[in-house]
Amino acid sequence: MESQGIKQWDDIYPSMAVVEEDFRNECIYVAKTDGEVAGVVSFDDLGYKEYEAIGWKSKSTKHAILHRLSVRPRYQGGALLNF
Repeated sequence: MESQGIKQWDDIYPSMAVVEEDFRNECIYVAKTDGEVAGVVSFDDLGYKEYEAIGWKSKSTKHAILHRLSVRPRYQGGALLNF
């Protein structure tokens, strides 16, 4: 991502503790192709304080939030993944 000028992730985030918390909350999903991890994504509806200020169009009090989407470079660009 850095080579493309995307500075979203670094040596601090996401930490192993964040990923372990995703596993404990059962909100992490792993995509594999031919037995190899091709990508991971976490999403949940845990209601983080940071999202309370967003002017959601939905009047629901729960929103599913996608976190930490990562796809191995060789699988980026449309390769089929098996979830």
